[in-house]
Amino acid sequence: AFMYRISDSSTWKTIGTKYGTASTVKFTPSAAGNYDILISVKDSSGKTSAKRYSLTVTGAALKSTSTISGTDVLCGTKIILTGSAEGGTSEYYYTYQYQKPGKTSWITLGEKYGTSQSANFTPKYAGTYNARILVKDSSGTVKSSVFTVTVTGTLLENKSTISSTSVSANTAVTITAVAKEGTAPYYYTYEYKKSTNSTWTTIGKRNNTNTSASFTPTEKGEYNARVYIKDASGFVTVKNFNVTVK
Repeated sequence: AFMYRISDSSTWKTIGTKYGTASTVKFTPSAAGNYDILISVKDSSGKTSAKRYSLTVTGAALKSTSTISGTDVLCGTKIILTGSAEGGTSEYYYTYQYQKPGKTSWITLGEKYGTSQSANFTPKYAGTYNARILVKDSSGTVKSSVFTVTVTGTLLENKSTISSTSVSANTAVTITAVAKEGTAPYYYTYEYKKSTNSTWTTIGKRNNTNTSASFTPTEKGEYNARVYIKDASGFVTVKNFNVTVK
């Protein structure tokens, strides 16, 4: 009779026929863990003798299957690192890091060996970056995935202007968007509000291609205005203005 059980279980399972004539059987553990193996021999008079063995089953070797969102991108593009793993012993823990061009030190994104399955960074100048994802399992084994990221172009700058920062009530104020560097095409969002309000009013449509927009404050007081510029890489920059209405 050939029997086994998970070490912390009280139930034995029989492999094949109990007290059959086969002198060997094959046993394939379906999960990692510690097992007890029992082999019992019974003769024709009914006498039995047994021997017990301990078996430790480990899982497949830990492997990092982590990915990166892109390796050839424009300056200002958000790079997303996604951690994943196979084998080893769950749970898995992740560390996300990157190196700036020409540097040897690694910058860690977020918590070291945390449970978050993604992290991101946005390169702000051109060059060759290195990124890596370290995966650690519950046994302490660590594996890594390393990526080379080529970044081209320049970072978008917001050089927008406003027609005036001090006007009379019912006077139009014009915001002129000026994008410098970055990667065309550019998209603009214009907003304003009275300083005492928490809600912004959008002028026209968000992410439009108009290089200017106007609003006309009807009440005296302090106003805030701003323009967002987004370029082809997805990078967004904002310029803020304060307007006094007399």
